[in-house]
Amino acid sequence: MEEWLLKHRRMAVVITALAFLLLLVLRHFLFASYDVNGEYDWAANIRSVLDALIAAIVVSLFVSFALWWLRPPSDRIPPGFEIPAIEISRTLERSTAATDEWEYIGHTARYVRTRIIPDLVEHSNRENKPCRIRIVILDPDIATLCEQYANYRNRSRSNELFNSEWTCNKVRAELLASIIRILQSHTANNYVSCEIGLRAFLSQYRTDRTREIALVTQEDPQEPAYKYVRGSRFYEHIKRENELIWEQSRKLDLASVSAQTANDRLKLKAALILWVPSLSNDETLLEQAFRIVNNDKSPYA
Repeated sequence: MEEWLLKHRRMAVVITALAFLLLLVLRHFLFASYDVNGEYDWAANIRSVLDALIAAIVVSLFVSFALWWLRPPSDRIPPGFEIPAIEISRTLERSTAATDEWEYIGHTARYVRTRIIPDLVEHSNRENKPCRIRIVILDPDIATLCEQYANYRNRSRSNELFNSEWTCNKVRAELLASIIRILQSHTANNYVSCEIGLRAFLSQYRTDRTREIALVTQEDPQEPAYKYVRGSRFYEHIKRENELIWEQSRKLDLASVSAQTANDRLKLKAALILWVPSLSNDETLLEQAFRIVNNDKSPYA
């Protein structure tokens, strides 16, 4: 849909430019002014063209501004688009090339850590452009919350496609793997800076927001997503909603961890235990998280 609109706009611009040139040629040959000696009067013809052009520009601007301010805001920008399930991944991955910020409000951030963040790092380094990433995931220190999410995933109709049984420990390990991967990206020598917040409540929706779009999806990969472009009413609503969730989340102090610590398993374990105190009673979860990081792949590969 977007590609078709872009081609349509380009064609409209080309046709307008050609029509303008054609009118200039007709004006030159059919309505030219000549001086008393019968020679082409360049000054008079240029003055006439400029007068007409200025008048047309003034009228066009007046009409454009009148239409813009008189039309309701919801009519200026499409309120949203439905994105088929098969297009969600491609839509997200295309968005990484044209943004300097990414905001994720969701659950375990598996897809974000395996596909989105590497793409953002690659584009930022290639273009020497800073990129800010903000991630809000479930709090792995709240076992009841992780248990609720595991039950939710097991009840979803997509669970049969992946033939995977979710447990509380699996959820916690996935969350820890996301924290580790995001922390390593943040402390690496690149243009990407990350923030992580941990939330204490569950929702069936996840939101990915860039500077240009907001995409709201469900956990079920068979369900469509809804896309809202910047400037639309719902984009602004989602942006404010994300900010509200971020303010309520428990923030991790990534600045306190150096690149050396992020890549040293023992030091990283100590940092993670400070953030997730319950890990001190079960360090096997950390080992499971490190195994996930070392063998990471997209959940939708």
